[in-house]
Order: sequence, then C-alpha cells, then structure tokens
Amino acid sequence: MVSHTLGTVTQLRERLSASSAYASSWTLDTSALLRVLEAATRQVEAYCKGGQFGPVTTNLTYDLGGSKNGIINDPRPFNQIDPRRASLGTPWIISLSSVTLYENTARDSSTAISSSDYLLFPYNTIGFSQAPFYGLKFKDSGSNSPFSKTGQQVLVLEGDLGWSDQKSEDTAITAADASTTAITCVSSANLSAGQTILAGSERLYIQSVTDSTNLVCERAVAGSVGAAHTAATCSVYSYDAAPVETALSLAASAYIQRMSGMVDVTEMAGASYTFISGEQKSTLKQVGSYSSHSYTSGVVF
Repeated sequence: MVSHTLGTVTQLRERLSASSAYASSWTLDTSALLRVLEAATRQVEAYCKGGQFGPVTTNLTYDLGGSKNGIINDPRPFNQIDPRRASLGTPWIISLSSVTLYENTARDSSTAISSSDYLLFPYNTIGFSQAPFYGLKFKDSGSNSPFSKTGQQVLVLEGDLGWSDQKSEDTAITAADASTTAITCVSSANLSAGQTILAGSERLYIQSVTDSTNLVCERAVAGSVGAAHTAATCSVYSYDAAPVETALSLAASAYIQRMSGMVDVTEMAGASYTFISGEQKSTLKQVGSYSSHSYTSGVVF
C-alpha cells in the first residue's frame, strides 16, 4: 500500500506545464501523474537504502541465533528483494515505542528491554535536519542484554520508521467515519493528491482533491488505524527539499520519455528490461548523502 510521495501531483503538474510542449490536457490526469510520482518516490528511496522518507508504524524482527552473529532482518527491509544481514542496513528509525527480547522462536517467553539498556545511533547527526537513527546498540552494563541469555532468541523493535515525521498544521476534517474514503474538510486550498495527512493518530493518503472542501483518501495508511473524525485538526507531512526535487525530476522525465517513446528498453531472452538512463543516475546523485547516512546501519552487539 502506498502511503506517501515525495512531492505532490500539483508540483509535478507545474513542472510539466513549465514547458509549453507538454502543457496539454494530459497534465490534468491526476491518477496517471500520481502513479508516476509514486514510482519515482520508490526509486529515490531504493537508491537511499534506508527505507522510506515518510513515517510508518511497524516492527522489525531479528533472529539472533545462539551465537548472536549473522543477524538477519525479517521481514525484509524496505525496497530490498532479498533478505540482508542487519549489519549491512536496516530501515531508518524515527523512534521506538518498545524493544522486546523473546527467549525462543515460539515467542512464548519475553523480556521488555528498557530504553536505558540500549542506545540508538548515530548519537549525533551532522549536516541533516531531524536525521533518523539507523541502528541500535545494547549497553554493556544493561540488565537485559542478549549477552545474558543463551540459545535461539528473537528481538522485536516496534515504533515509527522513516526519515522524519516533519509536518505542519493545515486544515481540519469536518466529518468522517472510520472507513469512508470521501472526506470533507474545512478547506483543500493547500492540499494535493500525493500528500499524507495526519488526523489524530490516523494517517490518510490523498488520492484526489474533488473540490474546495472534499477529498478522496486512502485510509489508515503507514501502519495507522482508521478512526472517526469530527472537527479534527489535520497536519500535512513534509519532506526535505533534495529528495522531493529528485523525485519530481525523475517523475517528469519518466512521463515525458514515455509519452515520447524514449525509454531505454532492451530485449533479452524474450523479455523486455527497462534500464536507468544516464540522466536518471545523475539526478539520483542529488540524494547521495541520504544513502551514505544508511551505509553502516544495523544492530550492534
């Protein structure tokens, strides 16, 4: 389930319409532009290797094994086809609500790990605003360290993953039950398809803006739970400028190339493969620092 995009359909439409050659009626196709922007967002996040920029409430499960070595991340990290060792990368961590150590894979006996027993790192962030954590280290002096246990163990981290939870107050939902996708708000003037809003503790992904007071939203996204809202103040999630600009550039380029038949496709063994062009690789370098931030991530013992 898609829960956010870097940039909005309004921003993508403005970028495409800046060129008179592409300022035609097809730029009004919100659903098509949203799909392209979603694909560009996933491409940026896969390049950065740290997970997704927008927050998601979920858990990470690690099979520690009897030796505490070879920790495997399960389920698989975001944007990865195959499982990876935790020492090679885990999703960005905004905050943890709980850390639980199970004494066997059946998970019939567990110990809650206090935040005083571990550290999240990096301990200091330089060059980023609200940069996330990318790993966890148990303190040598901790009372519930896995070092004090024997045999097969399972470690579960629960909390919000993502680059940041930056957001700003914008509008209010006037009425909505816990599941309807048609949402009435005070004003949609500053809203666009592709944005994620927070009402109470529920995250809603805007799929289209119907008119000045009505939205169509995907409900309960990013690990949140649907709830009824009455006069609920909403906040809009926002993201750093570099990944937003990169996603918008990739999305605009992809749409124009597809419309013009300029996508690089090679036939091999009866199948078609689309390759990243030189222009796309150059564009992705704009978020290289975000990729570097994740380079040494993992759980450390």
